[in-house]
Amino acid sequence: MFGLSETEPGSFLYYSPFDGILGLAYPSIASSGATPVFDNMMNQGLVSQDLFPIYLSRNGATGSVVVFGGIDESYYTGQINWVPVTTQGYWQIAVDKTRLSCLPVSMINGQVVACSQGCPAIVESGTSLIAGPPSEIPTIQQWIGAVNSNNEYYINCQNIPSMPQVVITINGIPYTLPASAYVRQDLLLSSACKPPPQNGSYTFFRELKLISFSYYGIISIGTPPQSFKVVFDTGSANLWVPSIYCNSNACSNHNKFNPDLSSTYRSTSQTVAIQYGTGSMTGILGYDTVTVAGIVDPNQIFGLSKTEPGDFLYYSVSDGILGLSYPSISATGATPVFDNMMAEGLVSQDLFSFYLSRDDQEGSLVTFGGIDPSYYTGQIYWVPVTSQTYWETTMESITIDGKVVACASGCQAIVDTGTARIVGPTSDINNIFAYVGATERQYGLQSIVNCNSLGSMPDVTFKINGYQFSLPPSAYVSQEGSSCTTGFGLNGNNQLWILGDVFIREWFSIFDRGNNRIGLAKAVHL
Repeated sequence: MFGLSETEPGSFLYYSPFDGILGLAYPSIASSGATPVFDNMMNQGLVSQDLFPIYLSRNGATGSVVVFGGIDESYYTGQINWVPVTTQGYWQIAVDKTRLSCLPVSMINGQVVACSQGCPAIVESGTSLIAGPPSEIPTIQQWIGAVNSNNEYYINCQNIPSMPQVVITINGIPYTLPASAYVRQDLLLSSACKPPPQNGSYTFFRELKLISFSYYGIISIGTPPQSFKVVFDTGSANLWVPSIYCNSNACSNHNKFNPDLSSTYRSTSQTVAIQYGTGSMTGILGYDTVTVAGIVDPNQIFGLSKTEPGDFLYYSVSDGILGLSYPSISATGATPVFDNMMAEGLVSQDLFSFYLSRDDQEGSLVTFGGIDPSYYTGQIYWVPVTSQTYWETTMESITIDGKVVACASGCQAIVDTGTARIVGPTSDINNIFAYVGATERQYGLQSIVNCNSLGSMPDVTFKINGYQFSLPPSAYVSQEGSSCTTGFGLNGNNQLWILGDVFIREWFSIFDRGNNRIGLAKAVHL
């Protein structure tokens, strides 16, 4: 027996990557008394044992498994500790106490920090965090050194090796979580990893969106800080976020800045309007303290959106955009964030660098004021910026198997972290499609290839300033199940090439304002 939904109100299920839910709790909590799937399996003798184990892989890795009717010993080590179910509703058990087993000498080993008198708990595969009473979770956060910012908790990434273990005692047996288990670069046990301010680096959060990846990071604006997810975009110059003045549909499901809640906000009479390739915004300009990667920028001008027409920004994972191009293309002449950082001496070098991780891996990074050599290998190839607008340079040609297939007479290209794909003139992109064996679909929005051909597909090589920058098929083809799509997109008659995330994932990119040049080095995929 199963349910066929007629209504699914709200937005949570809309954005969910799954279609439905298969409950595995006891039948006593089944709505309308419907027999759960596993109970039916047991009743009909479809499983050899009346149990099911679950193995969950870490950090976006594949291989998570649920086994119905058996236990696969290859997924665990040591003995199995059995804990009695105390209530046959959820999978509820009794927790004895929660302690911190501390590595730092400055903390008390074995200190009880929660559930001091014992407490009920449920083991639940449908919840991503470890959740507990509001009176006790903040105590744990305090002990592990997490800082609350708008109900999101952060820790210094450099402290992870010295952070304490969290020990949960159940049925007399301690179950230990090291920091590597309860700290991630998203929310887990309501703690997120925030990098130290002194190196000016920031770890991105990332989500799979449509046929490409969306990279974004979290900044804060105001006093006290209000947090926002933003795209760090080298293809634009303005910083803006949604505001309480915005009634557009796109603002309804994103964080909105409230200037009345910030003691450091200064208003202006200026308006701003920005048009992007996939969306637009209008609003007003104001000044406030902006914190990015631990760098506090105390007098930053930014946009507060009042309208965000269309659907694109509604479906965007990010709230706003932090532009990193040259100030010459900034709408209304607003000073870009990185220009303000340079002017106020907040960065040790007038450059920033990007590392974008592959597939569903974590660890993408933008570093303000420095270059982290652990994210690339070999030498850095420097190419001059030819127009101080976007991060634009001259590209000599694009070749496949030594044959020029695009940009035959030279062309201009921009390195753009805000564009997912490599975009070029339609005639040139179609020529690349022909050479790699791709077929255009959805009016140019997608180009597909046979997944079985990946091993024999050619590299695509971009010649810039005399250097060769090659992309293997593993870089320009994305595989989802049995479907493979390329990372190339059509730009109509526009002759400007955009080297987006597909290119940057393969080539660690440095944007040097001090010398008006772009550095490219072979990325190391960790």
